[in-house]
Formats: sequence, structure tokens, C-alpha cells
Amino acid sequence: MKIEQKHILWALVGLIMISIPIVITQNQVADKKAAERERTEQQARAKRKADAEAEAAKARAPQYTEAQLKYMEEQKAKSNQQHAPFLNPVSIHNALSNVGIGRMKPWRGDEMGWIAGTPYFDLNEPDEYVMRNNLSLYMTGDSGSKVDRVKLLLNVNNPQYAKDAREMFLRIAKKTLIATGSDVKAMKEIKRLKPFSKNFGSANVSLESKPARIENWVLVIGNAK
Repeated sequence: MKIEQKHILWALVGLIMISIPIVITQNQVADKKAAERERTEQQARAKRKADAEAEAAKARAPQYTEAQLKYMEEQKAKSNQQHAPFLNPVSIHNALSNVGIGRMKPWRGDEMGWIAGTPYFDLNEPDEYVMRNNLSLYMTGDSGSKVDRVKLLLNVNNPQYAKDAREMFLRIAKKTLIATGSDVKAMKEIKRLKPFSKNFGSANVSLESKPARIENWVLVIGNAK
């Protein structure tokens, strides 16, 4: 009887030893599944939170009309065409002061905008009855942080010296292009002394002649249009 009880006891011990790994394995599987569920739920909560924040930001964003959106796009396009050298007024001011017709006056601004220019640079000998031909340079801008345009003006007050005045205008025009970091290929158009407006890279170069009793030419360098 004691022998049988001993055999039964050892059999039970064997069964317990076999069942322990099974229980451990089942527990590990259950823990893994629980961890996966928790991770999935965390990801779902994070997505819901992100979606809610995006919707809230969208609701807070200003609502624009079609006209306002169009204007904003136009302004963005213009900013992308900004002639880079114009973003440094000090550099432009110094360069224009050295093209050969006098130093620029200080770069100053008021409610009308910012401006600097040279005094009139006389070209020919004085005439008792007629004003001398002259050149002048100007740089202007809406703010002190950037230049919007540079102008070179020629006034032919004395037709007797018109040819010399035009030649000097063309020489200073080339130096002005260089001073403003603009493409000197524009000289091909300028030399024709006919009104034009054309983009050269990020700069727009134009030549104008205003109706007046005297011959006059205005070279304008601005941002590309």
C-alpha cells in the first residue's frame, strides 16, 4: 500500500512538472497580446489627438476670400522675384557713389518712402544762354531695408552737345548695371536709345523718354516683373 501511494505521489509530481512550462508559456502569450493591444490603443489615441489638434488649428486659421488669396499669391510671386542685390541698400549706395558722377546723398526715408541721389552732374562747358546737359542717379524704396529701383537720368539741355551727352549716359549706364548687380547684356537694348522694358534675370531694365521740351532719357532698374 505504501509503495502504491509513493508511485501515485511521484506521478503527481511528474504531472505538475510537465504542466508548469505550459502555464508559463500561456502567460507569456497573454502578456504579449496585452502589450500589443496597449500599443495599438496608444497609437490610436495619439492619432485621434493629432487629428483633433489639426482640426482645431484649421478652425483657428483666418478665412480668406478669393480676392485676398489671389493677392497673397501675387505678393508671394513678387517676393520670389526680388533682385538679391537690392536687399543690401548700403552696398548699392556705396557702389552707385563710385560710378563716376558724384557721391550719393544719405539714404533717408519719410512717410513717402526712402530715397538717395547724386547732385546734378554737369557734362558740357557752360553756355551763357543754355543750361548744361546733366546726369543724376537715384535709388528709391518703400522701406529702408531694401531698394526697389535705381534710376539714371539724362537731361539734354544743350542740343549742341547732345552726342557727347548720350555717349556719357551709355558709359554710366553700364557702370550702373554693374553697381546694381544687373546683367550687362541689357546694354544691347540700352544702346539703341529706344524705349523698352525687359527682364534680365531677377532684374527688370527699362529705358524711358518723358515728353518734354528737351531730350531726356531715364534708365530704370527694378525687380523682375
